[in-house]
Amino acid sequence: MKKGGLIILALCLVSVLALVVNRRATVQDSFDAAVAPAVLGAPDSLGVPDSTREQATKSVWDGVYTEEQATRGEDVYRAECQLCHLKDLRGGGFASGLVNGAFTTRWNGRNLGDLYAITRSTMPQGAPASLSPQEYVDIAAFLLKANGYPVGEEELSPDRPTLERVIIAEEQG
Repeated sequence: MKKGGLIILALCLVSVLALVVNRRATVQDSFDAAVAPAVLGAPDSLGVPDSTREQATKSVWDGVYTEEQATRGEDVYRAECQLCHLKDLRGGGFASGLVNGAFTTRWNGRNLGDLYAITRSTMPQGAPASLSPQEYVDIAAFLLKANGYPVGEEELSPDRPTLERVIIAEEQG
């Protein structure tokens, strides 16, 4: 193939990649909202009442993780997540941000069971469910700390029904 043909091929590949990356963000959000709950048995995220939401007994404002757990979660994040979601957790390209508005917009009103299930079923990219249940819940603790939710005296458990009783709320109260 001649040089001109290679350049055209490269431009086409870059264009297709850009379309895939832009479409992936939309598809990922659609998957999270529509498919993941059905596949994972997660609570419906489309506003339909769910018994686990009615059973919620805590909020992330109640200090539902420990400092030690968040530190372990940060270590796992640095090893497994940082490449895509970046050191500052703000994401980039196809990887969503995990702090501030990006986090609260996506997770406000949902429960930690949702966060755990969706993260475990989709991450790390290319190797979903490859971490231990404890590592996924430790990452969740790190994300809570990074978003300013208070530390508590008890660790989060990787027990899904327990996680479903903890609501992620943007504002305290």
